[in-house]
Amino acid sequence: MYCINCGFKRSLYDKFCKWCGPSKGWLTPFGANVTGQDINEKKARVARALLNLKDPHTGDEIAFGTINREKICWKVLQIQDDKAFIFSCKPVCYMPYHIPGGDITWSECTLRVWLNSVFINKFFDKKEKTRMIQTNVINEDNPDYLTPGGPPTTDIAFLLSIEELRHFVLDEETCVYGTSWWLRSPGDDQKSVPIVDREGYMRPGVSVQAFNGVRPAMWIKIV
Repeated sequence: MYCINCGFKRSLYDKFCKWCGPSKGWLTPFGANVTGQDINEKKARVARALLNLKDPHTGDEIAFGTINREKICWKVLQIQDDKAFIFSCKPVCYMPYHIPGGDITWSECTLRVWLNSVFINKFFDKKEKTRMIQTNVINEDNPDYLTPGGPPTTDIAFLLSIEELRHFVLDEETCVYGTSWWLRSPGDDQKSVPIVDREGYMRPGVSVQAFNGVRPAMWIKIV
């Protein structure tokens, strides 16, 4: 079942939504009157996308890049004209947000440097790199603690912010991976960053020197 307020997947045993608290109703993942044909059509779209990145739809999973001889799987969060916003289905590595620690924002952290150098250069071939789109990334202040988010950046690969996590309303299957993973927004102070924990809850901030999963997002061309 899904929260009618925000769309977040819920268990029948949940007393309230993890994101927005008690809600007044439920939604199914496909809306009303789900049929076997709906499910089969979605599976067919996923299969086509995995093969050639053509005609993906929001919610599909696509293969893009390779780590340890295995294709990296991404979830399509949004389609906009000839490009798609994709988010890795599982962590591509585990590392600190900023190795030296201390006060930091996304613009200066070591994880951002790694994503836009080693990650991009090592795990994608030349053809895949031509699909990548440089993105103007807005780094908002923390909405609850008002911790400064820092200046905007131009990135290919980046992490989801708190606002993006809430906007795209990731379902439980996407959020819960069995380990915690980083967001890019500042935490409850300048030395911490929010994470999504192994149960799918967002935590306000952990030390930037802690090890957590890295789940990149990026925009790519799909035609």
